[in-house]
Formats: sequence, C-alpha cells, structure tokens
Amino acid sequence: MPTRTGPSLASVPELLEFIGHHLTLPDLARCTLTCQLWHQALSPLLWQTFDDSLYGWPRIMSALYSEAATGQRDKAWLDALFSRYGHHIRTLRIRWHSTVLAASACGRCTQLISLQSFNFRESLTAGQGKCLDSIRLDMSLSYLYAPRSFDPLDKILSGLLNLVELSNTLYPMDVNLILQQLPSLRSINGAFKLDTSSISFNNIRYFEATMPLNPLTFRQCLVKFPNLDCLCLERLLPLPHPTTHNQQQQQQIVVQDNYHSISYQLQELRFTKSDYSPTLETLQQVLFWLPHLRHITLTTLYKSTADMLVAYCKELESFRLLEDKGFYHATSSFDASLVLLQGCPKLKVLDAVQHQIRAETLLASPPWVCDRLETLRCLIVGVSRLLPQDMKILNDLFVLRSSKNVFLTKQDRNALQMSRNTMGQQQQVLERLASLTHLKVLELAFKQPRDHLRRYGDKNPYVGYFTDTLELTLDSGLGKLAALKDLEMFGFEGCNHLIDRSELDWMIKSWPRLRAMSGLRQNGLLTSSFEMRKADLRSYMRQIRSDIQQHGGGG
Repeated sequence: MPTRTGPSLASVPELLEFIGHHLTLPDLARCTLTCQLWHQALSPLLWQTFDDSLYGWPRIMSALYSEAATGQRDKAWLDALFSRYGHHIRTLRIRWHSTVLAASACGRCTQLISLQSFNFRESLTAGQGKCLDSIRLDMSLSYLYAPRSFDPLDKILSGLLNLVELSNTLYPMDVNLILQQLPSLRSINGAFKLDTSSISFNNIRYFEATMPLNPLTFRQCLVKFPNLDCLCLERLLPLPHPTTHNQQQQQQIVVQDNYHSISYQLQELRFTKSDYSPTLETLQQVLFWLPHLRHITLTTLYKSTADMLVAYCKELESFRLLEDKGFYHATSSFDASLVLLQGCPKLKVLDAVQHQIRAETLLASPPWVCDRLETLRCLIVGVSRLLPQDMKILNDLFVLRSSKNVFLTKQDRNALQMSRNTMGQQQQVLERLASLTHLKVLELAFKQPRDHLRRYGDKNPYVGYFTDTLELTLDSGLGKLAALKDLEMFGFEGCNHLIDRSELDWMIKSWPRLRAMSGLRQNGLLTSSFEMRKADLRSYMRQIRSDIQQHGGGG
C-alpha cells in the first residue's frame, strides 16, 4: 500500500494491473478503495466480468423488489454503479431482471464481448414472474439469438398470470391461445394471427397491429375485442380481390355491416406509420363503423378526409396529424383543418402543426363551432407582409412625421396602404383565434431545418421561419389574444415574427398561466439578425420569468 506521495513500485499502473490479475474479486474490490491511483488502475479488472449470481449480488437484487425505501435506495445505487463502471464490462452474466434494467438504462455497457442471460423459464416460474405485469419481445432480439423453437417462450408466457401488457414483434402468436392463457391482459402489440372464429375477449382495451389490416381484418379485431378502446395500425389496405368462395363470403359480411348500419364502440384510432396513408375509400369503409370515435391520428389531412370525419364521427374530441420529425411533407390540400373547426362541436384538440391554413381562407370560413377547443397547433400562412422597400419607406416617413408639410409620393401612399392592409388582415386573424377562449395550447408554426436542407442544400442558409406568417406584434393585433386567459403554451417557432420586449411583457401580464413557449431558442446561425434578436429576447425572458420553459430550437 502506498504510504507517501513519492514514487514507489505500488504507484506503477502496469505493476498494479499485473498483480490485479491474480487477485480474487473481493480482494480487488478492497484494493480499489485504497486510494485514487489504485482505484483507477484496478477498476477495469474488477468490472471486466459482472455476474449477478455471485457473492452478495443475489441478496442485493432480491432486496430491489421491496417497495420499502431501502429497496429504492438500492436501486438508485445500482443504477449509479452501472452508469459509472458499465463501460469496463466485457462479460455480462444476467440472472436478475434488475440487472437488465440497470444495464439498459445507463447506456454505458458499450464494450460487451459476451452476454449470457439467465434461464427465463426457471427464474420466472420461481417467483419473479408472479408480479410481472409487462413484457416486451422485440424483433431486435433475433439478432442476438435466433431460437429454433418458440415453445419455451409460449410456456413462459402462459405462466405469467398477472401480465397486463404484452408487446411482441419477435414472432407470430396465436391470439386466441395467448388470450385464453392470460385473461389478465389488457394491452397487446405485435403481429398476431387473427382468425374468423366467434371467440371474443372482453378484457382487451388496447391493440397495436404491426401487420397490415384491411377492412375485413379490421372488423375482425373489433368483433374479437368488443371492449377495445384504442386500435393502432401501420397500414390499412383495400380489400383484396376475392379468389375463393370463402373470401367472397367473408367480404359479404362487410357489405352486410354497411347495409344494416352495424357500429362498434371503438374510442380511438391511430395510424402510426408516417410514410403511409390509406386510400380515401378504405378509410371511409372503417369510419362508417365508428360513430363513437373520439380520437383519431392520421398521417395526412385532405378536405375529403375532414368531410368524412364530420359526417361519420359526431363525437370527435381530438384530431392529431402524425408529425414527421425528419421532414415536412406539404399536403396538397390546404385549409382542411378549417372543416374540423367548423364541423366538430365537441373538438378539444386539433394538433396538425404541419398542416397549412391560408389566412384569406381562414377569414372567409363560417363561424367555428368548437367553442371548447383547448389545443390548436397549425401553420397559418398566406399572411400579407410588408416588403423590405415598403418598410424602408415607412421608416423614413416615421422620421419625417414631425414635419407639417410632408409631400407623399405615390410610393409613399402605396406603402401606407399596404401597411394598413397587412395590419388589418393580421388583426382579423388574431381576433378569430381569440374567439377560442378555452385554449391552453396555441402553436402557429414549426421548425423545419432538416426539410430546408433536403430542399436547398447548403447554398441557402436556413433562416428559421416561414416568410408569410404572423408578425405577432402589439401593432398587428397581438393584444386581441388577451381573451385567452387559460393559455399555458404559446408557440411561434417558424413564424416570421417581430416580437420584441414589449410583446414579452404583454404576454407575461395577459397570460398568467403561461408555463412554456417555443420560438426563442436558437435555430440557425447566431450571426443572422433574426437569431441575434432571439438571443436578446431569451436573455430578457430569463430575467423576467425564468420559470417559463423554452422549447424548440436545434436542427
């Protein structure tokens, strides 16, 4: 043991490492506590192999299942250990579920050479599985180990009597068999084999299908799970052309359902694949069965789609357009969101920030009936804005306004008229938004730097906004939004705004419940005047209301 700070054999890392290879793990653990040098030299050896079945680990792991405070402290301690030393582990031998969680959550076990898992069947049937309420069998597991047979997994699942949630994309399962074995299940996700049997399961509330459905198999899901609240699917395909007598009979069932106006109790329908959209006819086929639908998530929004939702889904409370985080796909149908605003009286959420509404069409639309709307996320474009030359003329006139004899040229008069027009239009748009007095979330644009890069490359720098959007100043009518007393989130990222400190002061005063905003964080190069102005506003917001969260920004 080193006793002084001067050089000694005990201070040579190579010698310490050589000696460490001949020590037992308990001795190594004691040595790492001696001093900082020994800790640095011997920790990689101590953590080179981790086996949770040796020494005191079984006792520690079993204590983690306790709901007591000691169990929670032990869990935090284990997580910290893996976060600090996980990068040293080369061989990981797992017998306890807590080890899997800690090793996965830390994200530090990146140098693994060998991974040995415990005996699933033995451990889960020994007692750990009794309290297990959720399990995920992901397709990625097949890259680690491709089982020759799934019989052991089937037997394991059949013993998890308290299982509530099952996510399985690893292998196809017989949905009838698994649900008969596990009556406690409430949520299933995966590529399950559906059949036409009359067996139904009232316990299932959530079903996410990773295999394609068509109207016939869609109907089979609704029949098999009569109490289903939410159905998620990647693709909804048209009915295939029947080639056999059996297929003709099955498709006739769909026709009969339509004729007799058969309906189902489904509350929520979600499409989860951003690059896929069902045909209008196929979507209409299933919406006809869902008069009680309250929530829907689609990947595109066209006026014809919105018309169908208004016609078939009288109880609709929320519409969400699946947002593509990578790129912005401009829809060929503008203003479809307006159809929902003026046709769905129970609508509370309209989350379609990548869908464009033109200002002129918005002002011409009939009165909105969704007076209980709480969330509105959309992209309002087509706003009349002053050109740079008009702004210069107006600035010059402002300087000369003290003079009594100012001669106005034709250009001056045109600039003044343009200013009145654009201010009037923006004030009317904001007045229309102010009629939604129950709004808690209002976002009027979004960031799209990656889409800009895809379209224009590096030639045109990303400026961080759509040019024909609201300027959101007090002069242009921001004060009309004072009616939104419940507003908690205000988003203007992507707006070509002219917000200044006076507007921020007004927001703080007028919206007492404001907790978050997006639009002030950095997007493009800090050298641009737009980003420099935002940097100043960010600093000002930190001074006056540091508790308001700033969202957005980045690439």
